Amino acid sequence: MGRARDWLRLALMQKKLADYLKILIDHKDDLLSEYFEPDALMMSDEAIVIMGLLVGLNVVDCNLCVKVNRIIFALNVINIQECLMLFLLL
Repeated sequence: MGRARDWLRLALMQKKLADYLKILIDHKDDLLSEYFEPDALMMSDEAIVIMGLLVGLNVVDCNLCVKVNRIIFALNVINIQECLMLFLLL
């Protein structure tokens, strides 16, 4: 469950959640049929509508804490310490 949560956070930070879910929905017969029941939301036609609504999350900038040792891909870390120091001096 931890990796799924980290994947979700990383997808939100990269603004790719809708793209990743579109890939899953496009290949739902191959990838999702063993994990979901046939009448589940991810297997239905309404999943495309939900995926379209998730595109709206791309306007939100997510900067979430992800523990690097729990995931297998590298993260680009942005150091905002200098910006914070300037803000505190003002």
